[in-house]
Amino acid sequence: MLVAGRERELVRDGVRNRDEMRKALVAQRDLDEAIRKKEGDETMPVERAMLERDGVVTVRTAVLRASARGMRICADLMPW
Repeated sequence: MLVAGRERELVRDGVRNRDEMRKALVAQRDLDEAIRKKEGDETMPVERAMLERDGVVTVRTAVLRASARGMRICADLMPW
């Protein structure tokens, strides 16, 4: 399969990039659906989301982890 174009970073450090979403023609509900498919709940905090060259949205969710200083959000240990 030959796919043209480049991947697009839709979410970085938990912030949705509306400009990249617009350029990629990805609606808010499309991104919510990708998050829901991975986590079962679109309200999960997302660390990073990429629109891959093949059209698949890859999502890395953030998880709460306990530390000596209290709770903090860390990236999920999912390979990219």
